[in-house]
Amino acid sequence: MSEKQKQTAQHFSGEHPEWWDPYSCQPYKMRAEDKPRSSQGNLLEYAKVFGSALMGLPAISYKFLSLKKSPANIPAKDFVGLSINADKPHRTATHEMVEDIGVQELLLRVPSWETDKLDGYAQYVESFKNQNVLINILQSRDSVKNVAEWQQQVRQIIAGLQDVSQTFWIGNAINRTKWGCAHT
Repeated sequence: MSEKQKQTAQHFSGEHPEWWDPYSCQPYKMRAEDKPRSSQGNLLEYAKVFGSALMGLPAISYKFLSLKKSPANIPAKDFVGLSINADKPHRTATHEMVEDIGVQELLLRVPSWETDKLDGYAQYVESFKNQNVLINILQSRDSVKNVAEWQQQVRQIIAGLQDVSQTFWIGNAINRTKWGCAHT
């Protein structure tokens, strides 16, 4: 971990795990030597993925080519969204910016390791009365190793936030080596 990362982790201690970069809402980038590498054991898996993509290519191509051109005069507020962050120091500024921009669609990232803070997230979502909020459930590096715990966290988050949002995004950034997972 670099000196900047250590300072950031100290600044936000207690808010996020040490491997989390609170400025980007992403884990810190893993060092190359810490990433698991693909092996010949993964070749069958990659062949299945490639074969599936190849078999689906005609249908996907047809669907893409048959799409109708959408009108160019759609107001931005009808198709632009904004990602918001529930960190306390910026909540007022975030509300002001959302109102200034006039955006209607918001995305809130809820880390799976913060199931004990769901009441705070629910209150934050409720404060955006005029917007639709999509809840993006973030996994941790342990999520790919302990599937039962991950499933329980997802259930808890949905149960804790279903009264304030009807839309959840599960499986953000799956199969990323930064999560310690190098297979599909």
